[in-house]
Amino acid sequence: MQLETERLILKPITEGDWFFFEALHQSRDVMRFVSDPSSASEIRARFESRLIHWEKSENSWLALI
Repeated sequence: MQLETERLILKPITEGDWFFFEALHQSRDVMRFVSDPSSASEIRARFESRLIHWEKSENSWLALI
């Protein structure tokens, strides 16, 4: 699945997105609006939980990047 507009492309998160995901979750400027700081292992676990194949019928989040 990929959603595209003139200014935006959204696609499922992949293992190749790890460094971007990690940088966002370690950014104080970003995370001050989201949650308290997380440990490296918590960030990795959160990332890996989003790598699962998503189906509309499942009870899980669709993670796009």
